[in-house]
Amino acid sequence: MDFTSELRKRAAFCRRLILLLCLACLLPLTVAARPQRGDEQRLYLVGKKAFEDGLYDLAVLQLQKFLQQHPGSLWAASAHFMQAEALYRQGEYRRAAAVYEQVCLLYRRESWLDRAWCRWGECFFKLREWEKAADVWAGFPERFPRSKLLEQVLLYQGEALYRQKKYARAREIYLRLQQEFPARANDDSLDWRLGWCSYKLGDYRQAVRHFRALVKRSPRAELAAESQWQLAGALYRLKDYRRAAREYLNFILRYPKHEYIYQAYYYRAQAAWRARDYPLAVKALRQLLKAYPRSKDGEELFFQLAKGQGFSGDYRGAVESFQRLLERYPRGKYVPESIYDLGLAYLRLQQPGKARSRFEEFLKKFPRHRLAAAAELQLGNLARREGDFSGAMRYYEAAVKNSSGMVGAEAQYRLGECYWEQKRLKEAEQAYRDLALLYPKAVSWINLARFRSAQIYQRRGDFSRARAIYEKLLRQTGDAKLKKLVGSQLEQLSKALSSQAKRGRK
Repeated sequence: MDFTSELRKRAAFCRRLILLLCLACLLPLTVAARPQRGDEQRLYLVGKKAFEDGLYDLAVLQLQKFLQQHPGSLWAASAHFMQAEALYRQGEYRRAAAVYEQVCLLYRRESWLDRAWCRWGECFFKLREWEKAADVWAGFPERFPRSKLLEQVLLYQGEALYRQKKYARAREIYLRLQQEFPARANDDSLDWRLGWCSYKLGDYRQAVRHFRALVKRSPRAELAAESQWQLAGALYRLKDYRRAAREYLNFILRYPKHEYIYQAYYYRAQAAWRARDYPLAVKALRQLLKAYPRSKDGEELFFQLAKGQGFSGDYRGAVESFQRLLERYPRGKYVPESIYDLGLAYLRLQQPGKARSRFEEFLKKFPRHRLAAAAELQLGNLARREGDFSGAMRYYEAAVKNSSGMVGAEAQYRLGECYWEQKRLKEAEQAYRDLALLYPKAVSWINLARFRSAQIYQRRGDFSRARAIYEKLLRQTGDAKLKKLVGSQLEQLSKALSSQAKRGRK
């Protein structure tokens, strides 16, 4: 700024100030010489002139003096309003609020009353007293439905409610703004607020609508990145994981330097995982580990990567990832499951020796882990395939002892199978019967056990009892494979009964 012009402005300001002070000092001298009406007018005009010239301190003093001496004046309402305005423009918001309140309560028919009411709320807003501001503005729309300030007041009112986290009421105000003021329909800040209020209220579908509108309309706007992030988050909350994964990818591509970029990579992988799109999850996890090799979530990410590779049929990749996890995090929380899953991966690769060593290692290190019974079941299966029935039965019995769920039910069934394969039908029958007693909710394994029991009766020649079990199974089971087996057995049984009847007639 030019120094000379600044000096001139200051000199002009000082001259006006001196002139107004002189006028104020001369007023008492003119009282005796002039009528009372003239004194009232001059006192008002001095205050008004000070206000118009930006001399707000002097304006407040003069207008206060005027109101004290002439409370019933025709200019009292105007003086009162100017006094409040002068305080507001000085930043004296608390004092201004008190004066605006008096103005709004005392003067009901002034043309500027809506502006006074608006300012009254603004004072509390400036003081960050959101509740008082919202309370002041609450009655404004009904009192001044045609005011030019209505749009501004609704915007402020919504913001005051938003700052109090009263999202339901804030959303109502914002929606009214969009409906009554068409220009606000494409307001980025309003769509952001509506999206966020909806998100906080758990209305994720509406949140998606508003965030998407903002991103589509203004992809480079200041609020676009936040909206893109929240859009993906809302879809994630809706369990629309495939679309969430796409939106997280959009965030990564559009805002590669954003502070949330790591989280975007992470949640993209999680969304793909939850959508059971394991190839995409593997791809996302690889990208994340490559971009952030020292991630604090490294162990979890390696574990998910290995599991995803296994689910995708890439068992060699799964073995490699599990091994890297065990090397990097030898005492991590995913170590037990990684050792167990590594054993499963070796099974899929037809490497029973390596699988057995992993399951044995697991039981040695974590004998009380929740997967211990599953490891015992797998070792039992390996022993049974090799014809080691005594070893298999030992593992199956341990699994039954350690599990009350489906693993135990399968182990009990496999125990019966060991007896069946050794043609120890009495022990097999008892094992199958025990399965239904021990695991009454394991319907699929119980049905298989009943099928075996029917076969045992069939071998003993008790055809009627066997047929009753087969027919009951045929009615109850929904397993197509089992139905086919039962149908085949019923055909054999019918032939056996037919030939038995022929022999009886002879």
